[in-house]
Amino acid sequence: MNDLSMLHFLNRRYFSVLTLLVVIFSLLIVYMHLWGMDDTTEYYMFYEGEILSEFYQPTAAIAEFDVNHKEYFWGNKTLPKKYKDLLKDSPLSNNELGLYHVNGQDIYILPYWNKAKAERFYVIHLFDDRDQIFIVNQLKNIFTVVLVIFLVAILSFMIITNRQLTTQIQTFHRWLKKITDEQHVASTLPTQVKFIELVDTANIVQDSLKKQQLLQQTERELLQKEHYFLSSLSHELKTPLAIISAATSLMIKRNELTEKDQQALTKLAKATKKMQQLTQTLLQLWRQQPSSQKTDNFYLPVLVEQTITECQQRFNEQKINFNVVVMANESCVGLEDLAMIVIDNLIRNACQYSNTAEVAININKQKLFISNQYSSEQKLQDKMANQEQMYGFGLGLYLVDKICSQQSWLFKVNITADEFSAELDFGDYCYKQV
Repeated sequence: MNDLSMLHFLNRRYFSVLTLLVVIFSLLIVYMHLWGMDDTTEYYMFYEGEILSEFYQPTAAIAEFDVNHKEYFWGNKTLPKKYKDLLKDSPLSNNELGLYHVNGQDIYILPYWNKAKAERFYVIHLFDDRDQIFIVNQLKNIFTVVLVIFLVAILSFMIITNRQLTTQIQTFHRWLKKITDEQHVASTLPTQVKFIELVDTANIVQDSLKKQQLLQQTERELLQKEHYFLSSLSHELKTPLAIISAATSLMIKRNELTEKDQQALTKLAKATKKMQQLTQTLLQLWRQQPSSQKTDNFYLPVLVEQTITECQQRFNEQKINFNVVVMANESCVGLEDLAMIVIDNLIRNACQYSNTAEVAININKQKLFISNQYSSEQKLQDKMANQEQMYGFGLGLYLVDKICSQQSWLFKVNITADEFSAELDFGDYCYKQV
């Protein structure tokens, strides 16, 4: 069965069953024919008894119609002795057909009762064993046994066929569950599974799992490289940023600087502080370390207003209009620095990719909703089609995703034909990415 298809296997079995059914049907036909022959003999004997007993008188001589095969007698007195002896040993009632086997002959005796004449009219048919009709009873028994044997054979055949099929399928199912649950791709298919369809399916599943494991391994390697790169970058940025921050602080303290220089240095100090916070956040994220900072109470309108002020200076030429609606104000509990990074990245992205110079911001208690229109030329829908391209808006959105995941803040992104929107919930919710 090594090269046996399940279809061929079933076809062979069904053909065998069909052949057995044809044989059984043929035997039934023969069986019915033999029964019919026996019933026909009985019918004709009754028919002859009725007709002849009416036609002949008890004292009349009865003509012989079929010598050595049929005999007719009125009453027990005219009945030959050999028939009397048979009836003496096995008496018959009126209209009861009897069969006797004597010296190689089958003798049918019917004592037909004629009511009008109140006398028995004996109808006797004689048959030699050499003729086919006289082996009816023997054939009946033989055919009965053969039919039972064939029926048992078909039932056993079907049970064995069903067992062979279910055993291989159950074995294949257990093997498939094992390699998918335990990732044992190298596990060989049990030898009990021999159908080509199951073997081919097993090979396809193994190839698919191998490719999947290879992709997962590649993905893990890429993530490790990414983590190493960002961790190294953040670590390397800490020292120069600290030097810039210290130098900026010293220059701000000098009185020789003009007001314009003071403003420029103040912006530089804020930018440096923000970069330091971002660098520290990246290090904690990639090292999967909890933040060492203490939680604060902060208000979303305050953080949004600070970010808007910076964006108005940065995107001065675009003259972006910020439509801010505060429906309800409620304090949030968490790391204010991380919340500021998240809000700053989302609003800056909205300013950068908006094509209508308008950004809508809604605040409702601990929820923040930011949306902007974008041009069809940007094809942002295509950029957001899969996980690898989801962060088409730069590192900012990717960083937001990671921070929200770590802080268990709800973060949703929704893209329509011409609008990009982001929803943040700083309340006590589990993180969910849509």
